[in-house]
Amino acid sequence: TVAEPQRRLLTAVHSEELLGLLVELDDRGPRSAREILGLCDLCESDLHGQLMELRAAGLVREANVSGERGYATTELASDGLSALR
Repeated sequence: TVAEPQRRLLTAVHSEELLGLLVELDDRGPRSAREILGLCDLCESDLHGQLMELRAAGLVREANVSGERGYATTELASDGLSALR
């Protein structure tokens, strides 16, 4: 069987770009929503939708980044990414 962290990643992440975003957040820590928008080619509404899906899956959490709303990976996401690496 596939462990829960990896299964959650495989079912919730639908693109290489989104996987790359999770890796970036996991490697470099929380990022503000503004920074995240600059890291990918999604428009703001699409990015917001993707982040909400990742939150619902338990892979990202909201974080305060220098007084701005931001996002960070959860322990579940970090575990799943570690296993995939």
